[in-house]
Amino acid sequence: MLADQKSRLSLARYLIVLGLVTTVAVLVGCASTTTPDASTPDVTPTGVPLPAPTLEVRPSPTPSAADLTGEVQPSPTPRAPDAAQTPEAPPGLPLVVRDFRDFFPTAPPGFGELANHLIFYSNRSVKYQLYQVALDGSGLVQLTQHPDVDVYNMEPAWSTDGKIAFTSNHVNGSWELFVLYPDILLPTQLTDWGADSWSLAWSPDGRSLAFVSNVAGDDEIYLLALDGTAPVNLTQRPDANDFLPVWSPDGQQIAFVSDRVPEQDQDIYVMAPDGSGVTRLTEAEGWDTSPSWSPDGSKIAFVSERDENFEVYLMNPDGSDPVRLTNSSGYEWSPTWSPDGQLIAFTSTRNEYETYDVYIMAPDGSNQTRLTTDPANDIIPRWWP
Repeated sequence: MLADQKSRLSLARYLIVLGLVTTVAVLVGCASTTTPDASTPDVTPTGVPLPAPTLEVRPSPTPSAADLTGEVQPSPTPRAPDAAQTPEAPPGLPLVVRDFRDFFPTAPPGFGELANHLIFYSNRSVKYQLYQVALDGSGLVQLTQHPDVDVYNMEPAWSTDGKIAFTSNHVNGSWELFVLYPDILLPTQLTDWGADSWSLAWSPDGRSLAFVSNVAGDDEIYLLALDGTAPVNLTQRPDANDFLPVWSPDGQQIAFVSDRVPEQDQDIYVMAPDGSGVTRLTEAEGWDTSPSWSPDGSKIAFVSERDENFEVYLMNPDGSDPVRLTNSSGYEWSPTWSPDGQLIAFTSTRNEYETYDVYIMAPDGSNQTRLTTDPANDIIPRWWP
């Protein structure tokens, strides 16, 4: 996921050890009706159009522990970006329209139901841009054309009803949370904390966002309902870092990763959408991270180094019966289920370049197929919502 300025304490240590990037956010869940936490800054979403300064995006570093693991190989000579550039805003409209409304691609109708394409980030054009590929490896398309911007840093997240949540530091230098509504031209700013937010995860009904912020000094998971109420701190653990929230398909639970247990690196937990009922699912020695719920909620795919290498595993929602799905000499990362539950996409460094490529496999680990072959890093595969 690239070294950025989000002060991810637990992942910074991982960067020193492994120097590669980890998964961010995913796109499932359900709304919450919790009472705002008194300790959370009272920030109410507003619909006031944003100012229109030049968009400033985090510097593009080498990949970090935010989404990859392993040793980054030297990148090949960068290719020039495609000729198509971001279109100019129509006369009379502010620059922010060009920067955001035209900045992110819109999910094509039917892609969620057809489950025949993946989107992912790649630095094959120097900066990390969004790409799309068919499940047979054909039809590679670059979806974003912003040669001066790492689109990955903005973490766009699509809801099932067409909204796009993202982060930007163009207002105050911190990575604040915004949302683009399908029928509104300008984005709505949701936080103004002077702190960084990331790992955006929509609820299934599109009414709430779970996300991570360091506004309290450590990494905590917050819930923001799009009804004008203030964000709520769900985890409230100043002695730990909690991150990577992932909603269950029925919206009754949120899986997440935490380093709250001493002498353990990271483990996977679940909690209710109001932060109650926290339950630890993994207790193996080493890192357990990157959870992803199956569409029917019966399984959780995740990444573990319990066997001394980062591989993809499958477990029941209560943490029982873990099964290893991959067994390669490289690092596996970012498992994500297809909407029909028939495939799991993931990334691996098992290729000849020892950089990350996108793969798919059946839920039992069979038929592992490589979809991308570029020497650059292809990371964080996601299915269109």
